[in-house]
Amino acid sequence: MINQTVLKEEFYIRYSMAGYEFDLRNEIWHLKKNLTIKLSFLHDFLDKCYHEGFIHTLSYFAQEYKPETAHSLFRKVKSIILRYTIRSFSEHELICAYNNLQKNNYRNFSVFKGFLIKWNEFGYFGIDDNACEYLKKIKIPLIDIGDVVKRRDPNLGPFNDQEINIIVDGLERGRKEGVVSKQCYVLIRLYLMNGRRPTQLMSLKHRDVIKDERGFFLNIPRIKQRGYFFRGSFREVEITEEVWNILNEIIRNNISIVKESICEELDENLLNDLPIFLSTPQLAKVSEGIDFSEYLKNDFLHIGTGHARIWLKKFAKKMKIYTPRTGELLNIHPIRFRYTYGTLLARNGGRVDAIAFAMDHSSDTSVGYYIKNLSDNVNVIDKAVERYLTDISDVFLGKRGYQGDLLQKNLTMDIKKENKNNRNCDSCQHFKAWGKEIK
Repeated sequence: MINQTVLKEEFYIRYSMAGYEFDLRNEIWHLKKNLTIKLSFLHDFLDKCYHEGFIHTLSYFAQEYKPETAHSLFRKVKSIILRYTIRSFSEHELICAYNNLQKNNYRNFSVFKGFLIKWNEFGYFGIDDNACEYLKKIKIPLIDIGDVVKRRDPNLGPFNDQEINIIVDGLERGRKEGVVSKQCYVLIRLYLMNGRRPTQLMSLKHRDVIKDERGFFLNIPRIKQRGYFFRGSFREVEITEEVWNILNEIIRNNISIVKESICEELDENLLNDLPIFLSTPQLAKVSEGIDFSEYLKNDFLHIGTGHARIWLKKFAKKMKIYTPRTGELLNIHPIRFRYTYGTLLARNGGRVDAIAFAMDHSSDTSVGYYIKNLSDNVNVIDKAVERYLTDISDVFLGKRGYQGDLLQKNLTMDIKKENKNNRNCDSCQHFKAWGKEIK
């Protein structure tokens, strides 16, 4: 048990964003199915006087952020504490850790820094004002997030057109041969169609499959929003009739499985709340002493993203899907479909705000990964500036002599006026007006 003498608050029970209960006095916190935080290292590494501040600060993130984020934060904070032997969080120890900081720990230390500043804001013992002020002043070099997208990494980045065709071909062959399950088939189809995050598709329920006078749709839960909780908000995405039919086959099969497993009459509302991607091992754990509706309030019966990754790995191996880029078995990872979707939207001229909306980003900050360094952009840029840099290039190549006004002349030339083929700036997919909201 966590040392209770330092936990001064009367109520110890908290709830994660996924609706899971955890007790501040326990060494293991369950944030969601198959995702826990283990606090046993506190006993061996930190004095008891620091436990209260650490535990209550961590519980804030466990309650206010999605479980994956809180779990990742804990691992990064713990790794910095252990890696740099930080025991008292004094200004001296933080200075030593920062001076010894290695490049592969930049991101972890940035998270660690934010955690300690929040600790100080809460007023718990452990992080004095001098240490907090030092943390606010230091600058941690940023790792280039999205690098695998921008450099088109063949193992981790977006798929190219040839690889997408190979995946689709393998998917259709697998379905005809009966070696690819309906769940795996429709999951890959959904990844290809809308670029949603794996967790979003794993959170789908029967009631999210919609047919009305407009057509066929999926009501996809949103994640990564502030104040997020399990299935708290949604966005509607159009799907094909074929995918809708397959989803309904899966729904009917799920209902049959649950009715065989649960020895009680279930009303339609409960059946509508069953997960699309149902975990039969979890279903076997359902207790007769607990109302079945309680199991439908969180992700208990949903398969995890790890299970989905296993499906994709088996699919690539079973259908012998190799990438021409490396000659090796194609790494079909869920997040690569998302990278591919964003890249294709950018290539087809999507505006930054439109891409952000299509990929369910809360802001357009991350969209830059897709529109920067597109090979299609390189030729356009080269052609646009070629005539204006030719004179300067000739000087460096020794083809002509340097004239004092050469640089100024070229850099102040009215490019838009000179270039007859130039489009207006505001018609470019990357244009974003300063100080104006994009409509």
